[in-house]
Amino acid sequence: MEKSRITVRLNGTVTGPKSEQMSTKLPNSLTNSSVIAADKGEQRVNPWTVREVDEDGVEWGTPYSRKRTPSGKRGKGALALSIGAAVIIGTLMGIVVLSLFFPDDKNPTTGTIDSHVKTVPSQQEGATTSKLKPSKVPIKKTEAKISLPQLKAVLIQRGIFQKKSGASKTVMSQRTQGRAAVMTDKAPYRIYQAVAQDKENANKVFASLKEKSGQITYKNTTIGQSVPLPKESSTKWNKVLILAVKEGNHIFSTMVATTVKGVSSPTDLKNFKDSRIKVNASYTRFTKVRDDVEAELPSSVKSEWSEMVRAMDLVVQSCQTDQPNKAMYWQIQEGLVRYVLAYEKFLEALS
Repeated sequence: MEKSRITVRLNGTVTGPKSEQMSTKLPNSLTNSSVIAADKGEQRVNPWTVREVDEDGVEWGTPYSRKRTPSGKRGKGALALSIGAAVIIGTLMGIVVLSLFFPDDKNPTTGTIDSHVKTVPSQQEGATTSKLKPSKVPIKKTEAKISLPQLKAVLIQRGIFQKKSGASKTVMSQRTQGRAAVMTDKAPYRIYQAVAQDKENANKVFASLKEKSGQITYKNTTIGQSVPLPKESSTKWNKVLILAVKEGNHIFSTMVATTVKGVSSPTDLKNFKDSRIKVNASYTRFTKVRDDVEAELPSSVKSEWSEMVRAMDLVVQSCQTDQPNKAMYWQIQEGLVRYVLAYEKFLEALS
C-alpha cells in the first residue's frame, strides 16, 4: 500500500519595524526561509512549513523531544547523572552478590562456594538438635515405700561393756534383785533396765532404782519412718503390717504408762485392770493379722519380726493377773524394752 504524506503549511503576517528581532526569536526548525525585513507599515506573507508526518511512520527528533545542544548531544549534567546511576546500581548488585556467597558467619569457612550455600532448614535443624540433645541418662525408678507407725520412748541404760562376760554378770545381778535387764547382741554391750514414755517419767523410774546418777543414762529414741517396700511383698502385706505394728505400739504405750506408776508408787489396782482390758483388745486384733504378715514377710526380716512378737507376748502374758506387784511390773518393763529394741532392728532390716 502506497504511503500518503500530509503537508501542513502556516501563513503568518509580519507587521511593524521590528521584524528582525522577531525573526531571531523563532526557531529555525519552524521556518523554510530567511525573515525578510519589512518597512514601517509594510505587510508580507511568508509561507512556513511546520511539519510533515507520514501516516505509517514514527519520526524522532520532533519539536516535542528534549532540547539538544547545538552539537546534537545531551548535556554534561545528564551524562554525569547516567554514570552515577550506573555506579550506584553496580555497587548494590555487588553487595547483594557478596552477601549471598559470603554471609557474616562467626565460624571460619573452607573458602568454597558450596560451603557458603545454606543448607535445607530440616537438615540444619536436625544437625543442631543432634548437637544439643543430651545423652540419655537412665532414670532411676522410684521405689515403693511404706510408712510405719512412729514410736517414741526414753530408754534407761545401765552401763556399756566391751566384754560380754562383764555385761552378763551385771544382767544377772539386776534380775536377782527383781529388776529388768536387757543386754544388746553385739559389742559394745549395752544394758537397758527400763523404758519410759518421756524424760519426766524416766526420772521417776530412776528414783525408784535408788542408784547413783553416774551409773544411769538416758537414751531418747524415735522409731518409725518411711522404709522401702520389699519387692516380693504384696499390697495386702503392706496393709496388714501397718495394722499389726499399730496394735503393737498401742499395747506398748498403754503398759509403759501403767508400769512406770507401778514401779515408782503404790499399786493402783483399778488403773491396772483398765489397762489390761485395753491391752487384751489390742492383742486380739493383732493376732488376727499376725499370720498374714508372717506369710508375706521377706526372709531377711523374719527374725526381727519374731523378736517383736515374743516381746509383745511377754508383756501381755505378764499382765494377766488380778494381784500385780513390783516384780510383775519389772517383768512387763523387760518385755517393753525388748519390743523397742526389736522394732528398731526390724526397721533397719527393712531399710
